[in-house]
Amino acid sequence: VFAKVPVVFAVHPSVTGVAGLTTDQALALFAGKIKNWSEIGGPDLPIARVCRETPETSRELLNAAIPGFAAEGCRGQAVAYTTPDAVTLTAEHPGAIGYFSLSAMAGTALVPLAFDGARPIPEQQPGQAAYPLTIPLALVSKAPLAPAVARFLQFLAAPQAQALLLRQGCFPTPQPRAP
Repeated sequence: VFAKVPVVFAVHPSVTGVAGLTTDQALALFAGKIKNWSEIGGPDLPIARVCRETPETSRELLNAAIPGFAAEGCRGQAVAYTTPDAVTLTAEHPGAIGYFSLSAMAGTALVPLAFDGARPIPEQQPGQAAYPLTIPLALVSKAPLAPAVARFLQFLAAPQAQALLLRQGCFPTPQPRAP
């Protein structure tokens, strides 16, 4: 594993006053029980939910991490069939919320929300929990490693690669090593 990609709940910039969601709020929101942002401290604005159907990595992660999330399906929600579609739908509709990788929303005005008090940033403050919703990125290769594979693994450990991963919304893991 050379990096982790955070999966975030992200909102249209019109949603102000909501910095994060709890597990219960996320479940209630996507179940349609919370219908207006004002119910959780946001503006008086209807919530427009953008959903992804399974099989889809972000959805599968949320189904596993949030008990009951899978049971809700996408009833009453806008369904995006690709990650770029989910980002676009969320970015173009005031009051919208969607879920996708942090890297997918790079370059947009979307606002990623904290989840259960943890912000989707690689380095937390002392005593703060690590962001819980991540997808590991890994490489698998047969031994012996081809020279190009070994060079790539060395590159992944370099400060330049670690900085590049951060700029792309990934959390680099401590220095991967070639065997």
